[in-house]
Amino acid sequence: MYRTVQDLPSTLRATLPPAAQTLYLETYNRVWNEKKDLDENRRGQAAHRLAWDAMAREFSFDDSPDHQGSAWHRNGETAAAEKPAKRGFLARLGLR
Repeated sequence: MYRTVQDLPSTLRATLPPAAQTLYLETYNRVWNEKKDLDENRRGQAAHRLAWDAMAREFSFDDSPDHQGSAWHRNGETAAAEKPAKRGFLARLGLR
């Protein structure tokens, strides 16, 4: 169970926009609390799987070369609506 968004794995915090992180956190914790009959490992797996599925239903991954900011964005919004991510030197020059 995660207490705050800051407790999420760094990979999730680095790649998901804040709204997706919050959705993941809330879903994970709800599933964690509901699945008390499972051992801790299976409980964590189930919580992650369902939290990821909930997040993926509301957010889409934009893997097009021209996306800006987080590649994840809420369905119905463009990727540009999310906070722009830092880009490397070559990407800023248009070489990546």
